[in-house]
Amino acid sequence: MLNSSRLCIALLCAALLALLVAPAARSQAPVHRAGLVVRFSDDRVITRCVEFAEESITSEELLKRSGLRVVYEHHPGLGAAVCKIEDVGCDYPAVPCFCQCQGAECVYWAYYYLDESSSQWVYSGFGVSNRQVHDGDVDGWSWGAGSTSQGTPPPLVPLDQVCAPPATHTPIPSGVSVTPTATPVPPPTATPVPTPKPTAAPKPTVAPEVRFWADTTRLAAGECTTLHWDVEHVDAVYLDGQGVTGHEARPVCPPHTQTYELKTVAGGQESVNRVTIEVSPAPDTPLPAPSPTAPVPTAQPPTAIPSGDNATPPPAPTISPTASPTPVPTESQPAATAPRPTSIPSGFTVTPRQVAQAGPVPTSAPQPAASNANAVTAPPAGNLADLAAFGLTMTALAGVGAFALWWRR
Repeated sequence: MLNSSRLCIALLCAALLALLVAPAARSQAPVHRAGLVVRFSDDRVITRCVEFAEESITSEELLKRSGLRVVYEHHPGLGAAVCKIEDVGCDYPAVPCFCQCQGAECVYWAYYYLDESSSQWVYSGFGVSNRQVHDGDVDGWSWGAGSTSQGTPPPLVPLDQVCAPPATHTPIPSGVSVTPTATPVPPPTATPVPTPKPTAAPKPTVAPEVRFWADTTRLAAGECTTLHWDVEHVDAVYLDGQGVTGHEARPVCPPHTQTYELKTVAGGQESVNRVTIEVSPAPDTPLPAPSPTAPVPTAQPPTAIPSGDNATPPPAPTISPTASPTPVPTESQPAATAPRPTSIPSGFTVTPRQVAQAGPVPTSAPQPAASNANAVTAPPAGNLADLAAFGLTMTALAGVGAFALWWRR
């Protein structure tokens, strides 16, 4: 019985001790604080001091615990993108999250963090879901014009101006009455904002994964294809300078050969992937084939004149009156100067008719000679070249015959 009473008393004392120690333990639990500075387009500035018990929280969680109204767009593998803070930004999903960043001009919410060593803002190369905030850190957000590597920084506000120092409890000695007095609070002084200097952003711990391709890279004029891309572990994605999500498929119909660029930003570093679509021009209309022309007849070789005693010469051609006969020497010409007669080939007989047809002779008409059975009576059949050669030959023979007759007289 005595032992049971002692056990109950011991348990009661332990419970009382636990009740006394618990508030002190809770008061000694570490409380972490981080600051938040938000600049709007009209130079309004809102600051928030956020307390948390964890060792660190994400920048997205810091925004959520600040009490500000924030609109996000979440991407698998990329995290969240800040579209709107309070009443400034893009009303996603009614419009794209980067609704004012569709061309050369880009206005969006730029994300910064305060570097304690230099007391300057640094453009964050990490997304809002990937950067961890620790005790004493200050995040900054600013709406304005910028690019993928810089924006409009917010005013520089250190942590001691965002978060008031924690109150310390000083025990008051017994018997001393303390009358609270009002302590004047000095007005806040304007802190000069130094010009931020570009510093190297930390590299991402996870390597980016980028896949960029097209269904086909060769098209005929007027055809279309589809571009695809899958991007993981990056902060921003741009197709030909236009902000896009990390996973999309977009149809394109280039009028000519064109190269498309997919730029990604991760940890302050940019990388570009390209896909070239080759477009073949429309084929020209074929010209009609030329019509075949009639073949040009080739000249036939002249017919050879047979020679020999038994050869029958071809008939003599009819000589026109205008043909010039072979000159015949007249009686006034001395016999010594007259040319020697050319011998007549065997088998040919020159008749007076042939001599008369060759041209006029200034002497008396010769005696008719006996006709030869082999005399030429008609021109040969053939082409013009054969007739011309035969005519020249007959003219020469007629001249020789006339000269022979004259010589015999």
